[in-house]
Amino acid sequence: MRRTRVKFCGIVDVRDARDAAALGADAVGLVFHPPSPRALDPVHAAGIRRALPSWVSVVGLFVNLPPPRVRTIAAAVGLDVLQFHGDETMAQCEASTPAGLRWWRAVRMRHADDLLES
Repeated sequence: MRRTRVKFCGIVDVRDARDAAALGADAVGLVFHPPSPRALDPVHAAGIRRALPSWVSVVGLFVNLPPPRVRTIAAAVGLDVLQFHGDETMAQCEASTPAGLRWWRAVRMRHADDLLES
């Protein structure tokens, strides 16, 4: 049986993270893109991570950060998945991802033919 997995993204505090888990979210997203109003520093993000039950995956959202910085944040927070939203190439995504973690690449859809280019 297949089911849709649900991720609440842009979580900024422990209360919202716990509420997302209580509502059945499979994952929560934490933003590490400084221009975003939902951006978190790794220390605050790690506190949110610790407050979540083990069955809720924690996804880190990144935009064009250097691979060493992404790896440092992933380790400090304890991320389960990395989600890239910038102009990262596949090689940059792979270089940013610590061994054992998965990564996703967001696809920007502005025009109908954008999907064919990705």
